[in-house]
Amino acid sequence: METILIKNAVVVTQDDERRVLRDADILIEGDVVAEVGRDLPGPADMLIDASKKVAIPGLINAHTHIAMTLFRGVADDMELMKWLKEKIWPLESNLTREDVLAGAKLGILEALRGGTTCFADMYFFEDAVAEAAVELGARGILASSYIDFGTPEARDG
Repeated sequence: METILIKNAVVVTQDDERRVLRDADILIEGDVVAEVGRDLPGPADMLIDASKKVAIPGLINAHTHIAMTLFRGVADDMELMKWLKEKIWPLESNLTREDVLAGAKLGILEALRGGTTCFADMYFFEDAVAEAAVELGARGILASSYIDFGTPEARDG
């Protein structure tokens, strides 16, 4: 099991007192935070000096359509319904599972890079979103979308 030791961080805890620890260490074993404290002993497979850095719990995005990352820049400065009817819905009607998988991977990687470790997503082909989340180590609360004009998934039956 790989171990990571993060040294000298300002750690924002989620304990009952919501303490902020200065010059604290974080020991990670595998994908679990095993210990938080001062002067934790090594060795570790990876040592990170977090001096002048803050470690916070992972953020949660409570509303996403993560695969829509693919549509970034398609149209800006439009009213919502015009944007949906003229740009987004026509594009979405042609999405495949593979498209959603690629968009989900991109969106999840961007989220993780920004500190978001959990997201609530509602879209199409949520099995593909789940696959991407598992592969990339993110947590998700996922639900399929159903709308009255049909969905890309409905094309198959």
